[in-house]
Amino acid sequence: MRRAAQCAVLAILASCSSHHSSATSTGPASTGTVVGTVTSGLGGSLAGVHVVVAPSGAAPLAAVVTTSAGGFVATSVPVTTDNGTVTLSVLPANCPIPSPTSYTGLTGGDTLTVDMTVVCSALVGTVRGTVTSSLGGGLAGVGVIVTPHTGGALGAALTGSDGTYTISNVPADTTGTVTLTNLPTTCTAPSAVSYSGLAYGDTVTVAITVTCVPAVGTVTGTVTSSLGGGLAGVQVIVTPSGATALPAVTTTSAGVYTVPGVPVGTGAGAVTVSGVPGYCTAPSAASYTGLTAGVTVTTNISVPCVVATGTVSGTVTSSQGGGLAGVQVVVTPIGGTALPAVTTTSGGAFTVSHVPAGSGSVALTSGLPLQCSTPSAVPYTGLAYNGTATTNVVAPCQPLGSLTVTVAPPNLGSATVTGPGGYTQTVRQTTTLTGLVPGAYTATATSYEVPGAVVGTVYDGTVTGSPAQVTGGTTSGLTVSYGVRGGTGELWIGSEDGSTFDWAAYTNAQLLAGGTPTPVASGSVFAEFGAAVDRNGTIWLTTASLVAGFTPAALASGGLASSHTSVAVPYGYFSPTFDAAGNLWTQGYGGIGELTAAQLAAGGSQNFAKQIATSVDNGGGMAFGPDGTLWVANSYGSDCYLWGFTPAELASGGGPAITVTLTNAGSIQAMAFDANWNLWVALGSSQINMYTQSQLAAGGAPTAVDSIFTTYPQAMAFDASDNLWVGSAVDSTLFAYTPIQLTTSGTPTPALTVKLRIPPLWLVFDPQAPSLLLNGARVAPTKAARRPR
Repeated sequence: MRRAAQCAVLAILASCSSHHSSATSTGPASTGTVVGTVTSGLGGSLAGVHVVVAPSGAAPLAAVVTTSAGGFVATSVPVTTDNGTVTLSVLPANCPIPSPTSYTGLTGGDTLTVDMTVVCSALVGTVRGTVTSSLGGGLAGVGVIVTPHTGGALGAALTGSDGTYTISNVPADTTGTVTLTNLPTTCTAPSAVSYSGLAYGDTVTVAITVTCVPAVGTVTGTVTSSLGGGLAGVQVIVTPSGATALPAVTTTSAGVYTVPGVPVGTGAGAVTVSGVPGYCTAPSAASYTGLTAGVTVTTNISVPCVVATGTVSGTVTSSQGGGLAGVQVVVTPIGGTALPAVTTTSGGAFTVSHVPAGSGSVALTSGLPLQCSTPSAVPYTGLAYNGTATTNVVAPCQPLGSLTVTVAPPNLGSATVTGPGGYTQTVRQTTTLTGLVPGAYTATATSYEVPGAVVGTVYDGTVTGSPAQVTGGTTSGLTVSYGVRGGTGELWIGSEDGSTFDWAAYTNAQLLAGGTPTPVASGSVFAEFGAAVDRNGTIWLTTASLVAGFTPAALASGGLASSHTSVAVPYGYFSPTFDAAGNLWTQGYGGIGELTAAQLAAGGSQNFAKQIATSVDNGGGMAFGPDGTLWVANSYGSDCYLWGFTPAELASGGGPAITVTLTNAGSIQAMAFDANWNLWVALGSSQINMYTQSQLAAGGAPTAVDSIFTTYPQAMAFDASDNLWVGSAVDSTLFAYTPIQLTTSGTPTPALTVKLRIPPLWLVFDPQAPSLLLNGARVAPTKAARRPR
């Protein structure tokens, strides 16, 4: 469509110029010619413009039309005066008609040039339209660029909120193109759209539809348990506000979910979960906001849960077959704390409940039989909530073996067999021990005493083949042989008759028979002044500067003249006694000396390991008390003394710490402790007094608790039944008093009386237990009881 534009004159018409033709006339003429060019102020000539010349005082001439070059020629212009006007009409619409242009100087026959420039406005139109999405609705903020076909692109204009745009001052050259920029990322820019028919002042509508896809973003997050850690396999549904829920997605093993392609909509929505584990409760929907196209928003969800547990059960078996009972089984979840141990049943079964779901291991911690070794922990996997994971454990085990213990003769004593893992078994006759763990087994033979009224007969066992090596599936063996101990059951008596010194042994039966028995063993020896028996049954005799030992084997063979071991010492006259460690202490005029067990075994010439200098007038015996105090008798004048040397003093060589004074005693002949650690002291010619431990510890001059009167007690000793045996030097008689007789002071009738060949000098019994040291230092036995040696 075209419509005329009314324009105001924007410029002043150019001034006219005129000149006369140089042609020669033959006389005055009445007309002239007016010529010129009409141009646009925008540049270029204006063709088709009507030009009317009006001389002053004459009628206007007929209009002439400008050529394509804008020129015009008006002839026969009257020259009544030399001036007039030139008027333009039929101008282009964008050029307003200017005021008439005056001219002057036109003469007859001459030509006057009048050029005119018309002020014109630009030739433009308007392009408008709407940019819409293929999804519907206008697209706001899109840049629209119009490019006329004969000029450069105009500046971009942005679409409004409804997608409309308007671009003015578009050169009206009828055709051009429209292109789009700044489109949403979800839209694809179309090719340039052409327009045509744009004339001056006209408006062309160009509507453009852009292909777009929906604006979407991504919602992601992690679904976690309130106990910690992600929840796998949970269904997650995202629902944009005002839109339909998207298909559910499943969380990964770490509890992560990702939902792409979520319509942006209002940018908000909800996230719900379902399919949570049975030990969890699905929470209310979580919300998200701020979702825009291409953007990812994170929405994490915490699910309230309790600890998910199951049961791990199985059986612990031996590689040799069969279940293992009493084995401690510990289940440890991965990343968790070991559960309390459970114990397998008689069939080897175990069950551990309340085990956190997941994976872990089953280990054996203790209780395996010794023939079995601990296997590596066995893993379990996939323990589900309220589920059970069966996990069996096989322990590598060796086959068991057997051991035959031969006891000959049987039932005299017992043999104790010990082996791996604290195994202990006592046998009294030939026995095959079965089901033994492979390893070394050691047998020890226990000595036994066949009791007698006075002393018993002791049987010692000898073990051969120990230790025995037991191997799986085979039977090994060892032997225990019993025989009578040499010297067992005998009372040894040292005697002196003038220049004759001998010693003799009497059996239990001889002592019980009384009368005047013939010794079962006897012999002449050097002038021995005392004897003591060590824990091995060796009798040690003392004389001046000599200690001689006679082993049980020598005593049994009757070899009484030659000692097994001989030790030369500075002095060693009388009263030998052993301490609890097996060291021998002897008394002489130079003091008290100690020989260690090692020195006794070595023999030869030995210096005392320890010495205590004393001023002994007349020795009357030595004995160790229960606390390790050594009591030494000393006869001096009318009073006698008991000196007590403590263990500390024995070690340092000082003392004594305690002195007990026995007033008007005359002399001390012998002394010995009973089973209750009361000290019995033979005094003078007819009296034996008893003093308690408390009296000894107090020192001073105690009064005897009991006093037994007999005939000149020269030697005395207690037997295993706590009978007191007293040797009388006057009539070479041996008296025995029972424990009951010793409880009351007086002159009891001896329970036994045995006549000896010559007066006794000392008495010793064979030891009745390994820790029993006679001739004073001894451990209290259990009265009238059978005891192992």
